[in-house]
Amino acid sequence: MKFRLSAALLFLFVFATESKAQQVVQGIASGGADNHLQPLPGWNIHVGYSYAVIDDHYEILRQYKPGLGMGVVYRWGQWFSIEGVFTRYKRHIALSLEDCQAWTLDVNGQLSMRIGKSDLYFRMIFGGGYVDWKGRFVGPNLNDNYHYYYGKLLKDQFYAGNIGWGFAHYFCGQRLEGFGDFRMRIAADHRVMFSICDTQFNFGLRYSLYREDKEDGKTANASRKANREKKRKQYKWLKNRQ
Repeated sequence: MKFRLSAALLFLFVFATESKAQQVVQGIASGGADNHLQPLPGWNIHVGYSYAVIDDHYEILRQYKPGLGMGVVYRWGQWFSIEGVFTRYKRHIALSLEDCQAWTLDVNGQLSMRIGKSDLYFRMIFGGGYVDWKGRFVGPNLNDNYHYYYGKLLKDQFYAGNIGWGFAHYFCGQRLEGFGDFRMRIAADHRVMFSICDTQFNFGLRYSLYREDKEDGKTANASRKANREKKRKQYKWLKNRQ
């Protein structure tokens, strides 16, 4: 039920922008229009909500738990940014386990591509992170009741790779960004060399700390004024043709 709710939320986010999403190829080719909102360079504050499996080494696949994340994002131009995010998940119970706690620290790069001539962006996410998980065994199962005993504290700490995709939309004169994405965490365990140990849905906001320098502002205004004058200018050879 929780998985279906998360999938429905992500579907509604995408469906709400369906008309814009049909212009993906056009946007990648054209780069969009200058009069639309573009990501501001520099530092951003990140706050978000995560809905994740966290660690299927011990927990059950497709049982999602909520968490809150905070971090910073640094953006280079319009196309690339890097984020550092700390996420703490709510205490919960799982099959054979109780008092489960987890936190993650992720560093990801993000490639952004404008969709058509809109303010909506498609993003590819890649990077890595660290997972810290612990819980108490209350039985039965985990397939080894001789190794586990009631009340035993189980711990799992590991590094993992991240990959995902999502959408972002800009508001409030480019300063505020709303986003939604789906991510997978890939790691090794004692059974296989690499596997998907976590899937998660993320939703949140980012606020740009960018402040335009006064001189830069004057230069930008002068450039816009020059462009307007160029549009009004009529060349002599055009007059001769009339």
